[in-house]
Amino acid sequence: IFVSGLRDVAVLVFANKQDLPSAMAVSDITEALGLKGWLVQPSCAVSGSGLVEGLDWLSNQIQNQ
Repeated sequence: IFVSGLRDVAVLVFANKQDLPSAMAVSDITEALGLKGWLVQPSCAVSGSGLVEGLDWLSNQIQNQ
């Protein structure tokens, strides 16, 4: 991802297991990974929360490129 040719690609990170009390906060994940201009989408695969929102964002990013 840090290759110059990939600088402008859309990157979606699903922060799964957000339903667990020990889940890392999205802001902490973003800071720890140094993510700017990317989406870190909180999600829970069990309930499906956050999945549609993340995929909608990714779809919009691809359409706008």
